[in-house]
Amino acid sequence: MSASDHPCPSDCTSNKLIGLPSIRTSLFCLILTALSLDIGSSLYQGRPAFSTFFTLVTHAYANSIGLIELRQGHLADRPSIKQTITANLQPFDIVIIAAPFKATGLTTPGRYTHVAIWLGNKQDWQNRSWDKNPRYHSLFDAVSNGTSLLQADRFGVRMSSLDDLLNADEIAIYRSSTPKKSDFYFDRIVRNVGKAYDYNLDGLNQHQMICTELVSAIFPDLSVKMTRLFGRSFILPDQIKDGLEQAENWQNWFYVSHSRE
Repeated sequence: MSASDHPCPSDCTSNKLIGLPSIRTSLFCLILTALSLDIGSSLYQGRPAFSTFFTLVTHAYANSIGLIELRQGHLADRPSIKQTITANLQPFDIVIIAAPFKATGLTTPGRYTHVAIWLGNKQDWQNRSWDKNPRYHSLFDAVSNGTSLLQADRFGVRMSSLDDLLNADEIAIYRSSTPKKSDFYFDRIVRNVGKAYDYNLDGLNQHQMICTELVSAIFPDLSVKMTRLFGRSFILPDQIKDGLEQAENWQNWFYVSHSRE
């Protein structure tokens, strides 16, 4: 009886097995397809390449690993520093800090890691009658509750406490010698409070902001350079500080570093 005479099961039509894609190959193809769709969608909408993927990665990092602090800031829990700052701060001062011990700071190019704007305390507002303006009631409520610092962080553009910034290794504060009328600043502040954080680092998108973009939006006359990286344009804290140092109408009235106390 020859080999061809042996019976073959009804479902056996060939001695060759049909190979199925491996899980690794399937995953690779899925990722490649998603990235292709992402770059196509980004370009169509006029956004930086891979906007969806980039946003997902930075959002996940900022809200997980980014929360890690390797240690406490060298200037934290220094009552004398806090007392000096709070006693001399004036509305619309710009505060810049260096906090390299935070995971988010480790991924921020340059020396400085965050910037914010001081909007004054309750007495400042009452002395200037800003509390009488109905457009600014929400800001006055925040100031009255001790949250006088305007900043953009992972929670978005919001008011927060000065204590949030004092956990640092270095603090520099700048003040304009030729400030504009308060309405000029407040109109811009009202338009930006509540905006989401710009995880895509798209400096051309005014609907979302990082801390440096917020400062630049409130003080449009401040000349700062932009960093261009990965098809994105954004401002670094170091570039805000460089702009303040070069501006004739901005002075550094306070500076402290743990290495120069």
